[in-house]
Amino acid sequence: MVITITGDNQHRARAEANSVIEAFVTQHGALAIERFDASETEVEQILSAVSSTSLLSSHKLVFIQDFETNKALTERTEELVEQTPEDTTLLITIGKLDKRLTYGKFLKKNSDYREFATLSPQEIINWLVEAAADKGGQMDRSTAQYLVDFVGADQERLSNELDKLVLFDPKITRSTIDQLSERQPSSTVFELLDAGFNGRQERAVKLYEEQRRQQMEPLAIIGMIGWQLHVLALVKTGKNKSAAEIAKDAGVHPFVVQKSMTLAGNMALSKLRQLVHHAVVLEEQMKSRTMNADDAVKHFLLSL
Repeated sequence: MVITITGDNQHRARAEANSVIEAFVTQHGALAIERFDASETEVEQILSAVSSTSLLSSHKLVFIQDFETNKALTERTEELVEQTPEDTTLLITIGKLDKRLTYGKFLKKNSDYREFATLSPQEIINWLVEAAADKGGQMDRSTAQYLVDFVGADQERLSNELDKLVLFDPKITRSTIDQLSERQPSSTVFELLDAGFNGRQERAVKLYEEQRRQQMEPLAIIGMIGWQLHVLALVKTGKNKSAAEIAKDAGVHPFVVQKSMTLAGNMALSKLRQLVHHAVVLEEQMKSRTMNADDAVKHFLLSL
């Protein structure tokens, strides 16, 4: 049996691979498992492992991680699959699959193909509430939304944050999130822009100063501001596209796009383009000139 696991959602892909391995161990034991990092292993070694039988068990599992990193291996995908005996489970994980390539098309058609897409904003919240319960905690949807706003939508990080929060207090609240979690800089930048666009310049400057106290450099902050403004501009020009489509075009999580939609809706596209240009120019000036970077960024914020 050949199982292929891939997709942009690496957290769910890893969980699925672990689930396959755990099920095998339960049935056949851990001694009949061979693991290979494709980027560090010769093709012939992997082919030999797949075609040979286990001396310790009637079944074996061969786990190949990051399959796509070994070009020579991908070119012999068909041979690899054909050489896999019925009593061997070949587990392949692919970090980033180019579906246009022959090996990707072949695996999709000739293996138990499991692809895990990035969760939508709604799915992220649902997953968080369920994951908190699975870990012995309790969190309502409003608090789940607050946690995603606070640390971002990366499931691996969210899972780690849940472990920490549940250990501290099974009932997760905004207060415990504020106390134990570290706010993601991009979340602060979004809040900073929101304050500036809505005429709360003092709040925007205060948030900037908080980032500076946390050792964030002005150049890094203006870079993130420029990135967030670029996302807002893409949202503004993508009126007939879904959040998922815009996210794919921009290379960001759909959650980032959904957050940006309300903010972008209140702004003229011409103004956004002007701000993107000013942010890029300011970033270039900060790299090439001697200036008071803090004053320059604060002046930009006050101009919002």
